[in-house]
Amino acid sequence: MAQFQSRKWVLFIDSPTSLLKREFLKQCYLYLDKTTKLQISRLLIIGQKDRNWVFVSQKEDRKNIKQIQKYYSQRKVHQHFKKFIGLLEKYKELKGKPIESVMSFWQGVGTFVIYSYFLEKFLMEKYQHFSVFGEKEQNFIKRLLNQDAKLREKISKRGYHEYNKIYPYLKKKFKKFKDFDYYLVDELARGQILPKSELAKRKKLFIELTAKNKTIVYTGQLAKDILKKEEFKKIRVAKNLKALQGISARHGLASGEVIIIKKLADFKKEYKEKIIISPRTVPEYYPYFKKVKAIVTDFGALNSHAAVVARELKIPCIVGTKIATLVFKNGDRVEVDANSGVVQKI
Repeated sequence: MAQFQSRKWVLFIDSPTSLLKREFLKQCYLYLDKTTKLQISRLLIIGQKDRNWVFVSQKEDRKNIKQIQKYYSQRKVHQHFKKFIGLLEKYKELKGKPIESVMSFWQGVGTFVIYSYFLEKFLMEKYQHFSVFGEKEQNFIKRLLNQDAKLREKISKRGYHEYNKIYPYLKKKFKKFKDFDYYLVDELARGQILPKSELAKRKKLFIELTAKNKTIVYTGQLAKDILKKEEFKKIRVAKNLKALQGISARHGLASGEVIIIKKLADFKKEYKEKIIISPRTVPEYYPYFKKVKAIVTDFGALNSHAAVVARELKIPCIVGTKIATLVFKNGDRVEVDANSGVVQKI
């Protein structure tokens, strides 16, 4: 499904996340207008097993970038950093209400994660034309990128931690639900046990159309019909494509065998001393990165999780290649030239 794109929708994130976990994480999109003037009123989520792709509307994506541009020109970004730091410091768990507690985190503090992505997208456009700016403006852009990355990493880790902390509670509370990771929170709360056939369909493919107060999950032929209605088409990748250009996030050279990582379970394969190629990385991957040669991602920019971790661990890293996971496969031998931002088969 990562091979699909639509002119009506913008792929915002490719994530190793179950349907149930996305129920919590999606709050930071839908409640973005609670903490800023940015807004995402609806999402289209494509899911398969424990991986999903979150799309926002093209129209809202453009509006949010324009709003970020206003914040930047008005020099309000630092005010927002302070605001979210304050929200993080004030956040307290709701005693006796673990589900509501995590929901409240993502509806409040967690909205910074989405604000941060829009900010980085805007700043990277400026960074790519860095030479046209004076020294003062260049330093300002660098400072914002750095502060944005640190705060997003801090809030993301806390949010993932809050969910992981209540997961045993969810597992116990909803133990009568087989495969409860493929349920919506409302379905669990209502005690709505889904047929095995529907759960099997959700594992294979589901399309979720969601807003603050309404969520519909489509499976089977209905899911395929939604893809067609929303004008999704397959990305065509040339079979003879051997090299890709991305953003150099941490300099260096490395060569070796590829391992494609799309979810945490993929690290059960032999990954040591290999080149990790992933749609994007998440905090749970961190322990494994200490023993790899390089990291290459489809998504991300200079301050994405992969970039921050690579600089910390001092390993070559290229981000933002867009289609690396479609071009390369397990066992390919590649050279990662993170000085020039090129990864190629050898």
